[in-house]
Amino acid sequence: MRKRRAILYDDDPAILNLLTMFFEGRGYDVLACREPVACPVYDSGDRCDKKRPCGDLMITDLEMPRMSGLELLKLQTRRGCRLTVRNKAVLSGNLDPASREAIRSLGCTTFRKPCRFSSLAPWVDGCEQRMDLSQTLGVQRVERRAACCSEAVFTIGREACTCTAEVVNRSDSGLCVRIDRPLAVAQLLSLQSRMPLPSDRLLVRWTRPDAGGGYLAGMSCC
Repeated sequence: MRKRRAILYDDDPAILNLLTMFFEGRGYDVLACREPVACPVYDSGDRCDKKRPCGDLMITDLEMPRMSGLELLKLQTRRGCRLTVRNKAVLSGNLDPASREAIRSLGCTTFRKPCRFSSLAPWVDGCEQRMDLSQTLGVQRVERRAACCSEAVFTIGREACTCTAEVVNRSDSGLCVRIDRPLAVAQLLSLQSRMPLPSDRLLVRWTRPDAGGGYLAGMSCC
Protein backbone atom coordinates (compact mmCIF):
# COMPACT_ATOMS: atom_id res chain seq x y z
CA MET A 1 0.00 0.00 0.00
CA ARG A 2 1.34 3.42 -0.97
CA LYS A 3 2.09 6.34 1.35
CA ARG A 4 -0.35 9.19 1.74
CA ARG A 5 0.71 12.50 0.14
CA ALA A 6 0.20 15.99 1.59
CA ILE A 7 0.64 19.15 -0.50
CA LEU A 8 1.49 22.21 1.61
CA TYR A 9 1.71 25.89 0.66
CA ASP A 10 3.12 28.60 2.93
CA ASP A 11 5.63 31.37 2.22
CA ASP A 12 6.78 31.30 5.87
CA PRO A 13 9.53 28.62 5.94
CA ALA A 14 9.16 28.08 9.70
CA ILE A 15 5.46 27.21 9.40
CA LEU A 16 6.11 25.13 6.29
CA ASN A 17 8.78 23.15 8.12
CA LEU A 18 6.50 22.55 11.12
CA LEU A 19 3.68 21.30 8.90
CA THR A 20 6.12 19.10 7.00
CA MET A 21 7.37 17.56 10.25
CA PHE A 22 3.78 16.96 11.41
CA PHE A 23 2.80 15.08 8.25
CA GLU A 24 6.08 13.22 7.87
CA GLY A 25 5.58 12.10 11.47
CA ARG A 26 2.28 10.58 10.35
CA GLY A 27 4.04 8.71 7.53
CA TYR A 28 3.17 11.04 4.65
CA ASP A 29 5.13 11.99 1.58
CA VAL A 30 5.11 15.80 1.55
CA LEU A 31 5.31 18.32 -1.28
CA ALA A 32 6.13 21.63 0.44
CA CYS A 33 5.75 24.81 -1.64
CA ARG A 34 6.76 28.33 -0.62
CA GLU A 35 4.85 29.95 -3.50
CA PRO A 36 1.41 29.08 -4.90
CA VAL A 37 1.28 27.08 -8.10
CA ALA A 38 -1.87 25.49 -9.53
CA CYS A 39 -0.34 22.02 -9.22
CA PRO A 40 3.19 21.03 -8.13
CA VAL A 41 2.81 17.58 -9.75
CA TYR A 42 1.21 18.12 -13.16
CA ASP A 43 1.95 20.93 -15.61
CA SER A 44 -0.29 23.96 -15.34
CA GLY A 45 -3.06 24.31 -17.90
CA ASP A 46 -6.64 25.39 -18.38
CA ARG A 47 -8.02 21.98 -17.33
CA CYS A 48 -6.72 19.02 -15.35
CA ASP A 49 -7.29 16.03 -17.61
CA LYS A 50 -5.43 13.57 -15.39
CA LYS A 51 -7.12 10.44 -14.09
CA ARG A 52 -4.91 10.17 -11.00
CA PRO A 53 -5.08 12.87 -8.29
CA CYS A 54 -1.96 14.83 -7.39
CA GLY A 55 -2.30 14.13 -3.65
CA ASP A 56 -4.53 13.07 -0.78
CA LEU A 57 -4.65 16.27 1.29
CA MET A 58 -3.78 19.94 0.81
CA ILE A 59 -3.24 22.85 3.22
CA THR A 60 -2.54 26.38 2.04
CA ASP A 61 -1.79 29.68 3.72
CA LEU A 62 -4.25 32.45 2.83
CA GLU A 63 -1.87 35.36 2.24
CA MET A 64 0.91 34.42 -0.19
CA PRO A 65 2.81 36.15 -3.01
CA ARG A 66 1.22 36.27 -6.48
CA MET A 67 -1.93 34.41 -5.44
CA SER A 68 -3.92 34.05 -2.22
CA GLY A 69 -4.95 30.69 -0.84
CA LEU A 70 -8.55 31.45 -1.79
CA GLU A 71 -7.52 32.31 -5.35
CA LEU A 72 -5.52 29.08 -5.49
CA LEU A 73 -8.55 27.02 -4.41
CA LYS A 74 -10.77 28.75 -6.97
CA LEU A 75 -8.21 28.14 -9.72
CA GLN A 76 -7.94 24.46 -8.82
CA THR A 77 -11.73 24.15 -8.80
CA ARG A 78 -11.98 25.73 -12.27
CA ARG A 79 -9.30 23.38 -13.55
CA GLY A 80 -11.13 20.32 -12.21
CA CYS A 81 -8.53 19.32 -9.61
CA ARG A 82 -8.88 15.60 -8.77
CA LEU A 83 -8.02 16.11 -5.10
CA THR A 84 -11.33 16.30 -3.25
CA VAL A 85 -12.15 19.73 -1.81
CA ARG A 86 -13.16 18.08 1.47
CA ASN A 87 -9.47 17.32 2.02
CA LYS A 88 -8.34 20.91 1.46
CA ALA A 89 -7.89 23.55 4.17
CA VAL A 90 -6.75 27.16 4.54
CA LEU A 91 -4.65 28.53 7.40
CA SER A 92 -4.88 32.22 8.24
CA GLY A 93 -4.27 34.57 11.11
CA ASN A 94 -6.47 37.22 9.54
CA LEU A 95 -9.49 35.59 7.92
CA ASP A 96 -12.37 38.00 7.34
CA PRO A 97 -15.98 36.69 7.29
CA ALA A 98 -16.34 37.06 3.51
CA SER A 99 -13.19 35.02 2.80
CA ARG A 100 -14.19 32.39 5.36
CA GLU A 101 -17.60 32.01 3.73
CA ALA A 102 -16.06 31.86 0.23
CA ILE A 103 -13.67 29.10 1.32
CA ARG A 104 -16.42 27.10 2.98
CA SER A 105 -18.68 27.53 -0.07
CA LEU A 106 -16.01 25.72 -2.07
CA GLY A 107 -16.25 22.82 0.39
CA CYS A 108 -12.91 23.47 2.13
CA THR A 109 -12.03 23.90 5.81
CA THR A 110 -10.45 26.89 7.59
CA PHE A 111 -8.04 27.00 10.54
CA ARG A 112 -6.88 30.06 12.42
CA LYS A 113 -3.15 30.68 12.86
CA PRO A 114 -1.42 29.76 15.04
CA CYS A 115 -3.00 26.33 14.63
CA ARG A 116 -2.19 23.69 17.23
CA PHE A 117 -1.53 20.21 15.93
CA SER A 118 -4.11 18.95 18.43
CA SER A 119 -6.71 21.00 16.52
CA LEU A 120 -5.45 19.95 13.11
CA ALA A 121 -5.23 16.21 13.86
CA PRO A 122 -9.01 15.46 14.06
CA TRP A 123 -9.52 17.04 10.61
CA VAL A 124 -6.61 15.01 9.22
CA ASP A 125 -8.14 11.87 10.76
CA GLY A 126 -11.36 12.61 8.89
CA CYS A 127 -9.49 13.24 5.63
CA GLU A 128 -7.73 9.89 5.98
CA GLN A 129 -11.10 8.15 6.10
CA ARG A 130 -11.81 9.54 2.63
CA MET A 131 -8.45 8.54 1.11
CA ASP A 132 -8.30 5.60 -1.29
CA LEU A 133 -4.77 4.23 -0.91
CA SER A 134 -5.41 1.62 -3.59
CA GLN A 135 -5.54 4.45 -6.14
CA THR A 136 -2.14 5.51 -7.40
CA LEU A 137 -1.20 9.18 -7.40
CA GLY A 138 0.22 11.26 -10.18
CA VAL A 139 3.97 11.58 -10.54
CA GLN A 140 5.96 14.58 -11.63
CA ARG A 141 6.52 14.66 -15.36
CA VAL A 142 9.79 13.24 -16.63
CA GLU A 143 10.98 14.56 -19.97
CA ARG A 144 13.74 13.41 -22.25
CA ARG A 145 16.70 15.67 -21.48
CA ALA A 146 19.99 16.32 -23.25
CA ALA A 147 23.27 16.59 -21.37
CA CYS A 148 24.55 20.14 -21.08
CA CYS A 149 27.60 21.75 -19.56
CA SER A 150 27.18 25.49 -19.25
CA GLU A 151 26.46 28.20 -16.73
CA ALA A 152 23.20 30.05 -16.35
CA VAL A 153 22.42 33.25 -14.42
CA PHE A 154 19.11 33.61 -12.59
CA THR A 155 17.33 36.14 -10.44
CA ILE A 156 15.29 34.58 -7.66
CA GLY A 157 11.79 35.49 -6.50
CA ARG A 158 10.73 38.76 -4.97
CA GLU A 159 14.23 39.40 -3.61
CA ALA A 160 15.56 39.58 -7.19
CA CYS A 161 18.94 38.36 -5.97
CA THR A 162 21.26 37.07 -8.69
CA CYS A 163 22.87 33.63 -8.65
CA THR A 164 24.81 31.41 -11.03
CA ALA A 165 24.12 27.72 -11.56
CA GLU A 166 25.68 24.92 -13.59
CA VAL A 167 23.24 23.50 -16.13
CA VAL A 168 23.43 19.71 -15.90
CA ASN A 169 20.89 18.90 -18.61
CA ARG A 170 17.98 20.53 -20.42
CA SER A 171 14.82 19.69 -22.32
CA ASP A 172 12.61 21.72 -24.63
CA SER A 173 10.79 23.16 -21.64
CA GLY A 174 13.11 23.08 -18.64
CA LEU A 175 16.48 22.66 -16.98
CA CYS A 176 18.21 20.63 -14.32
CA VAL A 177 20.87 22.70 -12.55
CA ARG A 178 23.48 22.34 -9.83
CA ILE A 179 23.42 25.34 -7.51
CA ASP A 180 25.12 26.31 -4.24
CA ARG A 181 21.94 27.33 -2.39
CA PRO A 182 18.71 25.48 -1.55
CA LEU A 183 15.68 26.34 -3.67
CA ALA A 184 12.07 25.78 -2.69
CA VAL A 185 9.52 23.80 -4.69
CA ALA A 186 7.27 26.21 -6.63
CA GLN A 187 9.82 29.05 -6.32
CA LEU A 188 9.96 31.33 -9.36
CA LEU A 189 13.23 32.21 -11.10
CA SER A 190 13.97 34.51 -14.02
CA LEU A 191 16.59 33.25 -16.46
CA GLN A 192 19.03 35.99 -17.47
CA SER A 193 21.18 33.85 -19.78
CA ARG A 194 20.19 33.06 -23.35
CA MET A 195 18.86 29.50 -23.62
CA PRO A 196 16.73 27.73 -26.28
CA LEU A 197 13.65 27.74 -24.05
CA PRO A 198 10.12 29.05 -24.70
CA SER A 199 10.19 31.31 -21.61
CA ASP A 200 12.72 32.91 -19.28
CA ARG A 201 10.38 32.37 -16.29
CA LEU A 202 11.11 29.05 -14.59
CA LEU A 203 9.30 27.24 -11.78
CA VAL A 204 11.22 24.92 -9.44
CA ARG A 205 9.57 21.48 -9.61
CA TRP A 206 11.91 19.53 -7.31
CA THR A 207 15.14 19.99 -5.39
CA ARG A 208 17.52 17.77 -3.42
CA PRO A 209 21.06 17.87 -1.98
CA ASP A 210 23.81 16.90 -4.41
CA ALA A 211 26.23 14.19 -3.32
CA GLY A 212 29.12 16.34 -4.56
CA GLY A 213 28.02 19.37 -2.54
CA GLY A 214 25.42 22.02 -3.21
CA TYR A 215 21.96 21.19 -4.57
CA LEU A 216 20.28 19.85 -7.67
CA ALA A 217 17.04 21.39 -8.89
CA GLY A 218 14.66 20.63 -11.73
CA MET A 219 12.66 23.50 -13.20
CA SER A 220 10.20 24.01 -16.03
CA CYS A 221 9.12 27.05 -18.03
CA CYS A 222 5.92 28.81 -17.02
